[in-house]
Amino acid sequence: VKDAAICENIDIRNPIVSLDFGTTLAGRVANDKVPVADVTATFAGYAGAIADFVTIGAGYTSALDITEIEEKEEKKLFKKILSEVEIGVIKNKESVGRVPIDPRGAEEKGIIIVGVDADEERLMEIGRKIREKDMLPYLRATFDKVYTEIFAEIIKLLLKLELVDDRYSIGITGRAGITDRKPYMMVEAIKDMGIYKNTEEMMIFVEDALARGAAVMARCMHRLCYPKRPLCGVRGGKYPYKMVSR
Repeated sequence: VKDAAICENIDIRNPIVSLDFGTTLAGRVANDKVPVADVTATFAGYAGAIADFVTIGAGYTSALDITEIEEKEEKKLFKKILSEVEIGVIKNKESVGRVPIDPRGAEEKGIIIVGVDADEERLMEIGRKIREKDMLPYLRATFDKVYTEIFAEIIKLLLKLELVDDRYSIGITGRAGITDRKPYMMVEAIKDMGIYKNTEEMMIFVEDALARGAAVMARCMHRLCYPKRPLCGVRGGKYPYKMVSR
């Protein structure tokens, strides 16, 4: 996420909320402690898999396979899917969304686990009913609304727990966060919360953040850093970003 921000000439360093909406949910909240930031929260559970379960029930392997698309979501369908999704702090589970977790170990290190879980069979049953009622064209737009709401609820939870504030930037990657109209809708959701003065300077949507992260790690291991525009440190700190050739 930080590597991609360089190309946009914006400073997305710590503190930061990074969210990976791939098949499973991943990411973390890092504060602005120096020289090494603390991870105060981590994310686990289902992300893109929620849409997968519904889509499989409807007879498809991916929502992107649905070519008949209505621009507006179906409100009843949106509420039905969202009602099967649970978002919250995980304390007494060994897994969430098939992802193994260790709440006790996380608590000992001062890390909160935010999880997103759902009932797979119920979601697939919703998919089967969608096909029976010929509501497939509304599915992709409905998923946009569902994931925007999941994202918004996660951010609201972090605000309630006082883990983030207007100093924290937000980086999003993964198919359930960057496809179709989700980026636009997520930006609007943050604007509605009134967190930032300039939301566009505090949010970024990134393709292939995992691959970018691996490349950054390789550069760090070989001491091939960017001294004039580093990824490390805190926003507005020493060596602010400047657009220079690599």
